Amino acid sequence: MLETNVSAYSKDGFLICREYVSPDTLNDLTKWVEKTLRLSPRYEDIEVYREDPLSELSNIRVVENFCDVNPDLYSFAQGLASFIAEFFGEPAVLFKDKINYKCAGGRGYEAHRDGHFWWQNSSGKRMPGWGAYAREFVSAALFLDDATRENGCLEVAKGMHILNSADIDCHPLSIEQVNAMKFTSLPVSAGDMIVFDARLPHRSGVNRTNQPRRALNFTYNQLSEGDHRQRYFKDKATSIAAQGRQKYYR
Repeated sequence: MLETNVSAYSKDGFLICREYVSPDTLNDLTKWVEKTLRLSPRYEDIEVYREDPLSELSNIRVVENFCDVNPDLYSFAQGLASFIAEFFGEPAVLFKDKINYKCAGGRGYEAHRDGHFWWQNSSGKRMPGWGAYAREFVSAALFLDDATRENGCLEVAKGMHILNSADIDCHPLSIEQVNAMKFTSLPVSAGDMIVFDARLPHRSGVNRTNQPRRALNFTYNQLSEGDHRQRYFKDKATSIAAQGRQKYYR
């Protein structure tokens, strides 16, 4: 990777990688993602989130923890780790695997920083989001469909991943913080990838089209801080059950 790309990522908190995959690879990824959707009801460990608790399989919002049952996507994620390592300056390891289906009419996401929330472990202890596992995370969103303003493309607060030390904690963004930020839309084409710092505030709008806006999302941490993927998904399932939450995104 060119040093200027890493420098731009460090400054802005994100980098757009145009045509990251070839049309043939994009076709393969799309087939593997749709296969994962069909497999999801058969495997207990695959986490499926719907637009609401009663929606049908066709209205899936997000699927997580699929790499263990989809070796093709796991192999792709492992290969991507070597690219992500350049943003860390050291080897990277997969922390989280997610598919965002964003079906027709699917809701967007309010402005947030990934991993900034409180959760409860199996002992009832209050834990500080992703900070319970590692200090730094880099995510890669590879788009299987064109992402436009009409179908809810990613919007980022450029450069706002660099915050005062007092703000680097697990608290969600406040309304005051969000209102003070300027968000930039990042429309991309199928096959493009956006790499971004987990601390970068981002959001997306409603999918106002009649087609899905699918994206593969892989999050990594530095290998020197450990491999936490299995623990993370186990902890997440335990926390959801402990709080009586249902598996859907509000």
